[in-house]
Formats: sequence, structure tokens, C-alpha cells
Amino acid sequence: MNQNNIEHIIAEYIKNENISYLNDLLLDNNNQLKILPYEGYKYIPINHLRIFALLKGIYSFPTIELASWIKDNYDVKSMIEIGCGNGILAKHLKIPATDAKIQEYADIKLTMELLNQPTIRYPHYVEKLTAMEAIDKYKPKTVLACWCSQLYDMKESYRGGSIYGIDEEKLLKKVDNYVFIGNKLTHGKKKILKIKHNTLKPYWLVSRSKYPQENLIYTWEKHEHTKINK
Repeated sequence: MNQNNIEHIIAEYIKNENISYLNDLLLDNNNQLKILPYEGYKYIPINHLRIFALLKGIYSFPTIELASWIKDNYDVKSMIEIGCGNGILAKHLKIPATDAKIQEYADIKLTMELLNQPTIRYPHYVEKLTAMEAIDKYKPKTVLACWCSQLYDMKESYRGGSIYGIDEEKLLKKVDNYVFIGNKLTHGKKKILKIKHNTLKPYWLVSRSKYPQENLIYTWEKHEHTKINK
């Protein structure tokens, strides 16, 4: 999303919309995001949800169903979340919440300010660690990431990413499982999609994407990492 689109959305909100009702619906007494069942989001207009997310620095909305799916499919005792942002999902799962906290960097703060976007306010329980630092410290079998940018590669610039992004190719060599939650339009050009993986599109994923039908989960398992599909 470019600056003009963001400014247009916020301008339209200021002029035409009142989404204050979402504060009581989606935030707890500590002004942190609640984890609700999917039904809690089902009837919220997508434009209201997107504006709320933009104004609050939120990228995705973890649901009870998502948390249950993770618990049912992975051993959370050997799981960490990287790039966790507000860390709400990690807190709910009772796993280490880690983030490089790049939105505290001067250049990122300036960029966000120019885009009229608030930066993430990292709660005290989010540990400042890069993805690799977190893996080296906790030695997890499974790494969880939601809406994180991959490491930018100038040779494949069309894939997007960030100079502060995660080296996911390196990550896959260090863990048994990698679970990534995002959106096809935003994350569908990941370099590691060349590596065999699974794609799920459950109905209970909620994000600020304009196209929620493209929300998805990518998963990689260690025994599938050894061969890149050409």
C-alpha cells in the first residue's frame, strides 16, 4: 500500500466514518488486542477493520480458532514467535514473544511517520531479539511468524522484502517446522516458496488486508526442506 492510498483511507475515515465502537469490541482494559473467536469479526465491515488496524499499528487479528489450530498441530512447548509485534498471539499461546523491534529504529520511525502510520508499541513481555538471535537462544523445534517481511534481495527485488527482514532460507536450516501466517497478495513472492511447503486457507484468519479471502498459512517441515522445487 502506498502513501497516497493510506492518506486517502484515513482522510475518508475522518470525514465519513466512526469506528470508535471497535475500541470496546476489540481491545481489553489495557488497550491491548483481544483474541476473539472468528464470529467476533464476521460482521465488522472490512473498511472499518482496515482503518482500525492502520490507526492502531495492527497487521493481523489472531483468533481463538487460529490459536487452537496451532496447539492441535504443534508442540507449543518447543515453539517461539519471531517478529511478533504486539505479541498477543505468543502471550496467549504462552510461548516466547520475540521481535527485533525495528519500528523503534530512527529510519523506520521516520518512514512510518511519512506514511501517517503509527508504530507498534511493543509490550514489556516482547523480547528484543532478531529471528536468528531468538532461534539461537531458545533452540525451538517450531518457529511461528505472522505478517513478517522476508530479507530483501537486490538480485530478486521483485519479490519485495525489507533490509531488516528475516533470512528465511537460513531459518529453515535451523528448525523442524516453520509456520507463517499472512496473505498471498502480500507474501506470495517469498523466496522460500520455491521449497516444498503446504498452503492452508482457513476461513478463520483475520487481517487488515483488503482481500481477506487471500489470507493463508504456509508451513514447512524439516524433511521437506532438502530439495528445492525448480
